[in-house]
Amino acid sequence: MKFYHYPHCPFCQRVRLALAYKGVEYEDIVVSYADIDTPTSLIGVKMLPIIDFGDGTVMAESLDLVAELDRRFPDPALYFSETNADLAWASRAIMSIPGWFDVTLPHYLEAYADFGEFDEAGTKYFQEGKEAKRDVTFEQLKAVAPERYEATIRPALAAIAEKLNEGFVGESFSAADCVLAADMFGITLVPGIELPAGIKNYIESVEGVCGETLL
Repeated sequence: MKFYHYPHCPFCQRVRLALAYKGVEYEDIVVSYADIDTPTSLIGVKMLPIIDFGDGTVMAESLDLVAELDRRFPDPALYFSETNADLAWASRAIMSIPGWFDVTLPHYLEAYADFGEFDEAGTKYFQEGKEAKRDVTFEQLKAVAPERYEATIRPALAAIAEKLNEGFVGESFSAADCVLAADMFGITLVPGIELPAGIKNYIESVEGVCGETLL
C-alpha cells in the first residue's frame, strides 16, 4: 500500500493519524508541492492525499480514505453509532473559521522545510500560488496574523474547546478526532499567539493516542 501526501497538509494529516492509529504498514511517499505529474497520473488531478491500496484501488479525498481504512482495517474502530454526526461537525469546525488559512499558511514553509514537499520548486509553487489567490504576500499575512487571530480564530477555538468531551469529540476516540486535531494543528505553528486552554493539549493527546506526531 502506498500513501502519497504532503506532510504539512491537514487533509493528509487526517489520513496519517488514521493510518497510525490502526497500525497499518505502508510505503510513505512525500510528493513535492510542485509535482503535478504524480497525482495526475494516479487520479487525473493535482490533489493529495492519495492511497494506492495495491489491489487496483486508488483513492483520494481524506474523509473517504479514513472511512475506507476503517472498512479494511476494522480493529481498532474509528466509527461508532454517533461518529457520523461528530465527524460532520469536526470536518467543518476549523475550515469554516474566517481567516484560518491566512494566519496559518505562511508558517508551513518554515515548519516543514526539511520534509521534502517544499524543495525549491515546491516552495515557489506553494507560495506564489497562495499569494496570488489572496493578492497579498506571506509577509503581509504574517504582519496581520495576531490581529486576525484575536478577532476570529481564538474565540472560535475557545468554543471548540468547550465542546470536547474529556479530551475527545465524542465519548471515545474516533475518526472525528483524526479530522479535528489535524485541521487544528497548523495554528500551533504560528508564533506570538496564545492558544485557548485545552487546544494544544487536545492535539498532543490525539497524537499520543495515534502514536504519530504531525511535525
